[in-house]
Amino acid sequence: TDDISVSHTTIGAYRLKNRAYEGAFAMSKVADFIAAGYEPERIAVVLPDESYAPMLRLFDKHGNLNFAFGEPLSKNKMYAALAAMLAYSAGESVLQKLESMSLLSLCPYFDGLYEHGGFDGFAQAMDIFLASNLWESTSYDVVKEIFRRALYDFSKESFIYESMRSGEVGQLFISMLGSKKLDDVGGGRIKVIGVLESRGAQLDAVVVLDMNEEFFPKKIDKDLFLNTKIKERAGMPTVEDRQNLQKHFFYEMMRSVKECAFAFVENDEAAPSPFLFEIGASFVDVDEEELERLYFDKREFE
Repeated sequence: TDDISVSHTTIGAYRLKNRAYEGAFAMSKVADFIAAGYEPERIAVVLPDESYAPMLRLFDKHGNLNFAFGEPLSKNKMYAALAAMLAYSAGESVLQKLESMSLLSLCPYFDGLYEHGGFDGFAQAMDIFLASNLWESTSYDVVKEIFRRALYDFSKESFIYESMRSGEVGQLFISMLGSKKLDDVGGGRIKVIGVLESRGAQLDAVVVLDMNEEFFPKKIDKDLFLNTKIKERAGMPTVEDRQNLQKHFFYEMMRSVKECAFAFVENDEAAPSPFLFEIGASFVDVDEEELERLYFDKREFE
């Protein structure tokens, strides 16, 4: 067991009645941390259940959070759109796909990339692509920044591509982008991370959501097939080993931060995580009416 030498850390457990309010609570707590003088880059929201991210995103009206999660750039819609445009310029029959992605208006700019050479033709098409109103929402800012930086790096070596067709330069460009991750460049300055990523993160203040029995420490599905005795004999990690490892990450995190706010839901269906009792956290009831007043736009529900 971990010895909690976290006397310098302020730890609170915040009780909500409804999970829908956790996103608003997180934003409210982040605002408190910033008001207290913490650097945004040293604040994080930790999600034991990463599927809560889309709900949290709804409350991030100003794009302050970075939902990177180490997600590959190749899974992003903007990357897929560029890949489709380059396939079109190479003569592939992708018009139906382009129509479904609302990209037909960009076709004239990607026509003829195989008829002329060098970096410039591709760069001009990319300028139009990046300026498209399809990418106006702040959720694309990180991706646009990665694209722009990569284009800048390519432009410095444009003499290498003089003998290539512009479309081939595009293929090189997108294959290079495919290896990048979304957190290579920050979006919002406040990180949203999972339990594993909390390990070793350089942070001063954290909000941890979903500190419920159901979510922390998490049971992993594959643990359910072999019983503990077999696992012990085979030297495999047991359910308890895995759960202790997750707790260990949190003990480490609590040792390194100054403030740690755990949010959990308590109602007929949900109970707090036993971990909160293990660490002796003090429990505070959250004023959900106040959160509603601040973060829920009534018009959205009409």
